[in-house]
Amino acid sequence: MSRAYSIGNDVEACIYNSSKSWGAKDTCNVNVNVGSSSKYSNHFVSHTTTKKEIKKNLFEFRFYVNKQIIKRALFDNLTKSFNFLDREPSTMNQEPNPKQLELF
Repeated sequence: MSRAYSIGNDVEACIYNSSKSWGAKDTCNVNVNVGSSSKYSNHFVSHTTTKKEIKKNLFEFRFYVNKQIIKRALFDNLTKSFNFLDREPSTMNQEPNPKQLELF
């Protein structure tokens, strides 16, 4: 990537000779469609990566698949350290709280 982005994506595909990369500053949404061509394809999955400043120099990154949180991490910009967090706790046999799944 020619610029410094806080969300970086590296893509490898059979149509490329090498990987391709692109970035985003705060939010990155990717919709994946599958089928036989662009005309004959359907939505398959969506994934989103977000970044939010929690307090000065502390950022939370979230990765969602179909609007469900899959992974979270805190990044301390002063120490340049990551703290990977587990998924939000949920009570058995209950849907996750919509607030927990809310996109930034």
